[in-house]
Amino acid sequence: MENIISVLKNKGVMKKIGFTLLAFFIYKAATYIHIPLINPDNISQFFDDTDSGILGIANAFTGNALKNYSIIALGIGPYITASIVVQLLQMDIIPVLKEWSEEGETGKQKINQLTRYLAIGLAFAQALAMTLGFEASGGGGILNIQTEGTFIVYVYIAIVMTAGTAFLLWLSDQITLKGVGNGYVISIGGKRAYVSGDTGNMPEMNSIKDIDFAFLSMNLPYTMDVDEAALATKLIHPKVIYPYHYRGQGGYSDLIKFKI
Repeated sequence: MENIISVLKNKGVMKKIGFTLLAFFIYKAATYIHIPLINPDNISQFFDDTDSGILGIANAFTGNALKNYSIIALGIGPYITASIVVQLLQMDIIPVLKEWSEEGETGKQKINQLTRYLAIGLAFAQALAMTLGFEASGGGGILNIQTEGTFIVYVYIAIVMTAGTAFLLWLSDQITLKGVGNGYVISIGGKRAYVSGDTGNMPEMNSIKDIDFAFLSMNLPYTMDVDEAALATKLIHPKVIYPYHYRGQGGYSDLIKFKI
């Protein structure tokens, strides 16, 4: 109980939690914003008829955004797909991507940028195919009665849905920068501990002072690698370091990088 009270008294942590909750509220509100030219009753009825199938599962992952056919109906699915594709291509399939993966922070930024561009392209293709598929599935289609299903209309709807995915990517970035995603500092029993999140933005480390314990997660797609964690250690200067791998185990060559 005392530890919980200490966390609640930490203004920095509470601000991060508050911002993250605000972002979740914005996401939920966006699930109710219908795409223009769409008949929400038809699409809702279509999902009610197939709610137990794979579409029902997909809808659950988007928080009903897909059933409402809202501007964020795709969620961040295209970005997840793009991330998987780029990671697979790094396995000696495209040499330049493998080189980027070994360049530390600079390479990570290049890969993230490529992943975002690919995600936007996938989002447009997915939105266009999904809209055409729903429209051709029967039940009167999903467009308004007064809307003619021309190619321009379908492209317009796909662009709106792609913009929704781009907005979610931006919102997730804000959570990373201002919410709990980019790590936080807590004080327990007079000791200050830093718990890292997605710490690709190293300038954050310059503002973190007087740390007793640093918990640095590594080797996930959105966490630090060993070199970045070692750099974070030098910027924070904690008294005790707890670097931990999510994938594999570190060796002595990794350990000596953390020497301050």
